[in-house]
Amino acid sequence: ITRCGGISEMRIINNIAEMNGVKMIPHGFSTGILLAATVQFLAATKYGDLIEYSQSESPLFTKLVKNLLPLEEGYVR
Repeated sequence: ITRCGGISEMRIINNIAEMNGVKMIPHGFSTGILLAATVQFLAATKYGDLIEYSQSESPLFTKLVKNLLPLEEGYVR
């Protein structure tokens, strides 16, 4: 989301992917805030079932948000 120009641009990219039968898998995990935004975006899409989820122990990922979205058995619920 942050590298393509925001949520509106991400929607355009996702629409192009869907029109061409391609699943978009976002690369957005560097901070807890970006992870939350990416998960929210994917929840609003037709094929939003895959995300790259960081296993980093970086404070930017683990400490920037109070309630980091947990990874449970390979899924963000």
